[in-house]
Amino acid sequence: MLLESGKIYQRKYFADSYMLPTLQIKGSARVYVSNQSEKPESISEMIEETDFEDDTINTVIAMTRWIAVTYDSGNEVYEMGLVQTPYRNN
Repeated sequence: MLLESGKIYQRKYFADSYMLPTLQIKGSARVYVSNQSEKPESISEMIEETDFEDDTINTVIAMTRWIAVTYDSGNEVYEMGLVQTPYRNN
């Protein structure tokens, strides 16, 4: 699934999938994560992950509940099936 820049996505519940999220970054992007129980109000409340390589497939090592990416026009970030949309409010 193509992730929209600036949108916060909820990861599927750990019990639903023990796999770690995988991101395919085409170009360059910044990746943010959070393990808060409630959805962060903005990306500024999240932690930037810095060990992601551009133009490759990366695994999010941290156990995280929320994922967001930011990127400029011409770049893309795909997630391999472990985030859900729309947001599930539990």
